[in-house]
Amino acid sequence: MLEKGPERLDGAQLARLGWCLAALQAKPGQLLMARYLVAAGGQLEHMEARSLSDTLWACAMLDEKPAKPWLDCFLAESRKHLPAFPAGALASTVQQQQQQQQACQLA
Repeated sequence: MLEKGPERLDGAQLARLGWCLAALQAKPGQLLMARYLVAAGGQLEHMEARSLSDTLWACAMLDEKPAKPWLDCFLAESRKHLPAFPAGALASTVQQQQQQQQACQLA
């Protein structure tokens, strides 16, 4: 799957990939993570609440700091799905979003 690149995955698959990498505490490297963020950024508007939450959680666990435009897009899409977020995913997403924004401000 990865030999063809994360660009070929849909939003749910990208979220699952990120979640798996983070859960395994993998070190995917800068190139793969850069490609992952570009691919995920292009799919944010197509992701459901759980996929959005999992994608941001994966970024935080993998110590990836998406650029401000990526985070702005994430936040805009998350707001659209706010009622659909499970309580735990919502709390996790808000916490990770805050950490990501703080990291952007420090950079």
